[in-house]
Formats: sequence, C-alpha cells, structure tokens
Amino acid sequence: MEGLEDELTCPVCLELFTCPLQLPCHHNLCRRCAEVLLQSETNPSQDDEEGATCSAAAAASPENTPDSFPCPTCREGVSLNASGLDGLRKNFLLQNIVDRYLRLKGDGNTRHEIPCQLCRETPPRMAAKSCLVCKVSYCEQCLTLTHPDFPPFSEHKLVSPTASFNDEEPQTVMCPDHPSKPVEMYCVQDQTPVCLLCEKVGKHKQHSMAALEEVFSQKQAELRAWVDRLGARVTLEEAKVQKLEGRQGQIMTSAQELRTEIDKQCESLVEVIQHRKAELHRKLEQTRQQDSKDLQKVIKPATDGIQKAQAALSYSLEVLKETDHASLLLAHHSLKAKIEGTIKSLGSDSDDNYDDELAYGIDELEIDFTQRKEELEALEFGAIPDSPVIADEVCCTSSMEEAYIEWEPVEEACEYEVCYSVGDVQIVSTLKGCSYSATNLTPGTKYKFEVASKNKAGRSCPSSIELATMPFKFQLDQNTASRYLLVSEENTQVSKLETPIPLPKASLTSSRFNPVGDDEQHTVLGDKSIKRGRHYWEVSVTGEYSIGVAYESMPRDEDISNTEESWAFDYLADGCMYRVMADGQVLFEKHIKRPLSKIGILVDYDKSELCFINAKKKTVIFRYKRKAGFTKPLYPAFSLHSGSQKIHSGIECPQ
Repeated sequence: MEGLEDELTCPVCLELFTCPLQLPCHHNLCRRCAEVLLQSETNPSQDDEEGATCSAAAAASPENTPDSFPCPTCREGVSLNASGLDGLRKNFLLQNIVDRYLRLKGDGNTRHEIPCQLCRETPPRMAAKSCLVCKVSYCEQCLTLTHPDFPPFSEHKLVSPTASFNDEEPQTVMCPDHPSKPVEMYCVQDQTPVCLLCEKVGKHKQHSMAALEEVFSQKQAELRAWVDRLGARVTLEEAKVQKLEGRQGQIMTSAQELRTEIDKQCESLVEVIQHRKAELHRKLEQTRQQDSKDLQKVIKPATDGIQKAQAALSYSLEVLKETDHASLLLAHHSLKAKIEGTIKSLGSDSDDNYDDELAYGIDELEIDFTQRKEELEALEFGAIPDSPVIADEVCCTSSMEEAYIEWEPVEEACEYEVCYSVGDVQIVSTLKGCSYSATNLTPGTKYKFEVASKNKAGRSCPSSIELATMPFKFQLDQNTASRYLLVSEENTQVSKLETPIPLPKASLTSSRFNPVGDDEQHTVLGDKSIKRGRHYWEVSVTGEYSIGVAYESMPRDEDISNTEESWAFDYLADGCMYRVMADGQVLFEKHIKRPLSKIGILVDYDKSELCFINAKKKTVIFRYKRKAGFTKPLYPAFSLHSGSQKIHSGIECPQ
C-alpha cells in the first residue's frame, strides 16, 4: 500500500479520484474536475465565485461548450466528440481500487470526505448524501435543489456519501462508440473492449475479435509477469537503498572514528608543543642563569675596585683641601703613587670594548617556528596513493609456469598488493618493492594480474595486465625410453629399432620401460607432467603406434594400451583400424581406409577430459571423460610397434 495514495490522487483537486475518467493520453481525472477544466476553457477570465451555483442551469450552454481541454498532467490536448465528457471512458478499475483503498484505510469510525459533484465552487463543498439512483453525490444545498420532497425524487434512495456505487449494483462497462451497449468482445487489432455492434459497424468493423474472458486471462497473465518484474526490480532497488543506507551508517561510524582520531592526534600535538615549550623555557632559564653568573664574576671585582677608587678619590680630595704647604708636600709623593696604583687597578681608560670580550649564551639562542607553523597549517587527511603504472614492456611470462610483472614506484605508497587467481584460489601478495614473480602457474593459460598501491589512508584502484603463460612444451625423457627406441632430434623424435641399444647397467633403472616376453611394443614418456589446465600437442606418426597419457606409476613392462593407469589412441596396421583404450578397456573402434599422418591430443585435466583430434582438419576423432577424474599428474606417453613419432609441443589449445 506504500505510495498507492499518490497513484489514486487527482492532479487537479489533489483528492482521491471520484468518478474518474480516463483521457486518451491514459492519465485520469475526476469527472467534476474535468467539468471545471472544460468550463475554464469557455470562460477563462470568469471569476469562480460568480459562477458558483448548484443549479444545472448554470452550466455552459451547448453552443458555448468547448470541444477540447488540456490534460493537467502532460498538457496534451483532449478532444471531445459530440457526447462531450460522456464520450470519455469511465475508469471503473481505478474507482474500484479507490474504494478498496478507502475500505482498507478506514477503521469504521472515520469517513472519507466526498466532494459535491454539482457545485461550481472551487473547491466544491463536501457531499452530505449520495443518490443511488442518480449515482451522484450532493452537498446539502444541491440536494435540496435537485431532490424536492415529491415524486419521483422523493423515492430516490439516499445514502451516506460514497465515491462509488458498486456495492449496490454491479457496474457495466459501456462501449465508448455506442454508449447504450455494454462491451462484450475484444478487438484484437485495436486492443480495446467493444460491443457487439462494433463488429458490424464503425471503426472496428471486420476486425479480429476475441472473447473477453480469453483476452482477460492472457492480459492478466501478461500484467502479472510485468508486475512480478516490477516487484523484483523494486526489491532490487530496495536492496540497493538498504545497502546505501548501510553505507551511510558506515560513513557516520567512520566519520566519528576519524573525529576521535583527529582529536586524539591534535591533543597529542598540543602535548608535544606544551612539552617543547616547557623544555625551551627551561633551557632559556638555564642559559640566563649561567650568563648572569658569568657577568657577576666580572661585575664584583669591578665594583670592589670602584669602591677602593672612590675611597682614594675622597681621601685625595681632602688632601687637596690642606693649606699647610709643608704638609701637602710631604704627602704628595705617596698620594700620587696611590692614585696611580688605583687607576691601574681600574684598567685602561681607552678600553671601550670591554663588553665584547664576554660571550653570552643567550645571544646564541635563536627561535624560528615558521616551518613548523606551516606544517601545522598544512595538516590534512592522508591521501590514498595513485594507482601504479605497470611497465608493460617489461612484463612477460618467462616460462610455462612463471610470469614477471613490474611497475613504477608511487610516491605516497608504503607497500603494494598483487592479486591473481590460480584456478579457484586467489593469490594475494603484499610487498615493498616494485616487481613480482608469479610461480606454479598453469602452462598455456591467460592470467590477469592486478597491482594496487597502499598506505595508511587506504588502497588505490588496481592497475591490471593480462599475461599468458607459454603453451605446454615438453621433450621425450630418455631415462624412461625402452632400449628398442631411439630418441633423437633434440629429444622430440622417437623411432623403433630392431635391436636394442646397449646401455650401461647404471642406466637400467626402474624408471625405464623394459617389456618382457614377445611383446614388441615399446614405450617412452614425456619429461613434463600435467597437473591442471588445458594442454595440447600433436604427433606426426608412421607405422603402428599408441599415443596418449599415463601416470608416472604405470607398469614398466606394459605398453600404454594395456594398463589402468594410461589412456591411449591406437593404430593397428593389421586391421587398418583406430581404437581408444582407457583403463585397459576398449572404448572406441573404427576401421579406416588410410591412416592419419598427424594426431592431436587435447587434455583438460580439471574436467578429466581427453580428446583425440585429426590435427590437419582440426576435427574431433573421439572425446573421453573419466568419471573418476585424474588423481595423479599425467605424462605424455608413446608406444611404438614400428615406425616413428615426431613430437610438436608448445602449441596453443584449439577452441
């Protein structure tokens, strides 16, 4: 029910729809509001108060009634036919929804106010009664004028105001082209309900018709599908909003955490400043005291000398007052010597720079916090570092199972995060440097590497690069070859010999194939194993052979066609026939006219699939899927009865 009232509200009176009419543009309007709009088109400058009346005679005359008015929602013109507003379709469905909404919304003690449908006032007065015969709601004044107290009006059934009269008698949708006829069929071409007369005359003549019940079920199912789709979309949008609201909560939490951290760190800075302030004051006071002490050492002797000089000066002045010639002359020599000694003790009278000889510690103290102040003024949130720029020209796959990536350093980054996936496992590595080597990759596989820079503020958007490892490439392992096989061409070709190769005893290990008895089928394995992924190689063949894959643990006295640990494609020259062997059982046999010269082998280890391919035509000969899966590493395997085989590996897998 949420938001439903908005859909049920008339755009003109802003009340719930009353007797709604559906306009050609598919918007809806109360009939009373449509009458007001139509009247305003006739007299656009007429004062509403002057036109306020409850008499039907006050309506515009047919000659003055306009034939169009604009839709109040989309402003599209609504053209009326000779029937006027009666020619517009009554939207019974919308009225029914309004009625149900009012019943669900009401609690039995509340009553929805219904406007009078005759009042020319804007807004109209509220209805006091509804007439079930007229199917109109009236205010007290209009009811008195339209229903006088004599038949037939006195016999009309009046009830409490209602927006619909469906509860008293069933509604019938009438044909818009033939108002006296109910709709009973559906015009398929125009997609609208019509009456029986429309099928014979009018614009729907000779159109395809269908039963209302049939089309109702179809359209109802169609609408239900759209409603379900809308409901699913609403659920999706609600989930989005819920997620966004959750994110809003996270933002509030993060903001509060950051606010607390700001206060904490600023208080810490204030504590540091206060501590440094106290320390600077202490050092200043210590220097001041030392300078004062040093000065005192100079001032005291000087003061003592001054006192002695002043005493000598006072005595000398008294001597000068003596008038007795003999007495003055007797004292002259000793007094002069005393005055000279006193002057010498006071220092030179030309020594004006005596203060420069003293070093004051306080003069060496300087303070300039300009840089620190600028740093404090520049305090800001830490910025997430930029994304790394990957050096594409350096990145490469150095082997079948290794890849190397490198990127340029990011100034604000403290570390870097490298992500990639191997199968279903995601590898995430964090490192300080600007290069990374990935190992244990699958041959012939494309990998997407993502590199992000990180610091305390967060993680940057990752930069990515795709690298493909080299396709599966191998050689024949001479240490496994039967003595009747000659491995050549840099270990890529094997030929069947008539006589065994003499080998030293030390090389006759348990890994070498050594068939017993009359078996002339001899085997060799590849030197690389398959543990995961898709891999492909081709074999040029002559003579009689078996090619395929095998576990390293397969018996060394058998060829690859006869064990439960090998899977092979055979060519039997005697019967000119191909066959596929798996777990020692024949899966496929086919007689041929001419043997193929090159066979392709495609292994999908993860899906436990083995496919044998006509290498020239790139067509599948036989595809095998092992239900039990492969449980050990697979090795390319080759058995020869005659002829030779040439290995072509390092080939990209066919699609």
